[in-house]
Amino acid sequence: MNIKQRFEQSTAILNVYGNPLSETDIISLKKIIMSIVNSGIDQVILDFSEVKHINSIGIGGLLHARKALEKVNGEVKLVRVNNNVRNILKRTALERIFRTYPTIEHALQS
Repeated sequence: MNIKQRFEQSTAILNVYGNPLSETDIISLKKIIMSIVNSGIDQVILDFSEVKHINSIGIGGLLHARKALEKVNGEVKLVRVNNNVRNILKRTALERIFRTYPTIEHALQS
């Protein structure tokens, strides 16, 4: 997996690539999230535009990110989630705890 990160308005924006996200991908994501939290940033946007499918490993990574950010009163927001991923979030009831947005701009404004 490849994760590209940038920062905007004190928010980390991570472009996530992988179909589905593998265990190695999630280990990388966890390290990046911990680095972001340790640097004092408490808002993370995960851009899922290049993720076509998510499995239990990917869901575990999302939950880890949420928990890490929750400890510092932060939040993980998901953007550009396709219908396959959205349906999995609905079936697993994760749509209740992860807010999704159509664009990065919408997530930044919320």
